[in-house]
Amino acid sequence: MKKHKVCLSKDDLTCLFEMFVVDYVEIAELFVKEVLEKHEYDESSYNVLISIYTKYGMCKDAVLIAEKAKARFEKLGLGFYACLMDVYKVNGDMKAAMKAFMEMEDRGIVADEGIYMALLGIFCRGGSVKLCAVVLEEMRRVGCRPDEGLRMDLMKLFVKEGMVSEAEILAKDEFFKDSESLSAVVEAMADKGRPLEALEIIKNMLKSGKNVDGCVYASLIHGCGRNGLIEDAEKVFEEFKFMEGAENAEKFESVYTSMVYLYSKTEMRTKAEMFFNQMETEFGFAGSEKVFLCMMSMYGALGLFNDVERMFGRWKSSCSSLTVDAYAVLLEALSKSGKMNRARDSLLEMRSSGIHPNGSVYSSMMEGYLLLGLVNHAIALLDEYKLLGLEMDDVIVSSVISTLIQAGRYMDLGVYLEKMLRQGINIPKDKGMFLVKMCRDNSCLEKLGKLLQ
Repeated sequence: MKKHKVCLSKDDLTCLFEMFVVDYVEIAELFVKEVLEKHEYDESSYNVLISIYTKYGMCKDAVLIAEKAKARFEKLGLGFYACLMDVYKVNGDMKAAMKAFMEMEDRGIVADEGIYMALLGIFCRGGSVKLCAVVLEEMRRVGCRPDEGLRMDLMKLFVKEGMVSEAEILAKDEFFKDSESLSAVVEAMADKGRPLEALEIIKNMLKSGKNVDGCVYASLIHGCGRNGLIEDAEKVFEEFKFMEGAENAEKFESVYTSMVYLYSKTEMRTKAEMFFNQMETEFGFAGSEKVFLCMMSMYGALGLFNDVERMFGRWKSSCSSLTVDAYAVLLEALSKSGKMNRARDSLLEMRSSGIHPNGSVYSSMMEGYLLLGLVNHAIALLDEYKLLGLEMDDVIVSSVISTLIQAGRYMDLGVYLEKMLRQGINIPKDKGMFLVKMCRDNSCLEKLGKLLQ
């Protein structure tokens, strides 16, 4: 009997098969066998089925369809390999992706931008920096470039692997279309201990006529501050001052904010205050939330609790809105200095302002009451914390255990410890050993020991 083409369009095929593959996998398999193997559908029909299988995560089935297509057709087009690359994007099979790409070359099929992008994405997510570098070089040769999202993933991968030269090549090749992308990269390079190389990238971009704004310098300084690279950050700031337009300091508030962060993070009080005062007196923009919080945190770390209150007052009288972090730092300072009545007033003020207290607030106040021997007050705060339905976390756990031990409420403590164990909460050994020495209940001691890191 003469074999005839089935009178189904590709749209019909798509609708029927997609319906089958979602609800009736066995019927879908039979459909593929009967229609594709016994009738004269073309390559594009196979592509449709590969795409549908891929869409629903059935990558093994998609690969099998691709193998059937290769067996049936001597020549396969770019569309087929695009569908196949989509499969490898889902299952992350780098080896198969490279094999398919080389197969394309052997068959004389010229890859387009979509193929390169897919291949690069597969290698990037797989963490293969060498293969990424090879594909990037090939893309440059044919005039293709990765899109913004993939570009940033690549930059993070290169920086993570210490491939700074690749990061610089990307910058020189104008792969950065905005300051946000460059800011993320230079900050990541600071995290890897390579801030001066990041600075060289910035300088080279400026020399080539590209625009670099203050946010890029601010991000690099911030990365240095987070990692204690003070001298490197100061070099970045000196370079920033030579930047054209840097005299318009108001435009570059973020740079000065990062310098306050740098010195406050490293508890260099004199320099932090110098930049804070300069921002306020000379430039008139010291009213940002981040700057106030940096200064308050520094004073708190140095034990200068009166200065914490003073800075909070300045923040409160400024145009900037108070945050939960502002109150958390203030209440910690008040609690450590034994000013629990003022701490309680600040907690009430916080609530009346519509700001909900977090674990840090309750932890600080409970510790403050315990320092004064006011165990019942600490217990009342714990009951309040529980009534509010706030989750137990690593911040408050030590305060809760300490409060219940000092109150002699070991039955309650046992319940809390069980809950902490189920949640996988850990206690640092330095705090944990102090709690172990306080505990007088064997059952609680055993549970407490399991929580120690």
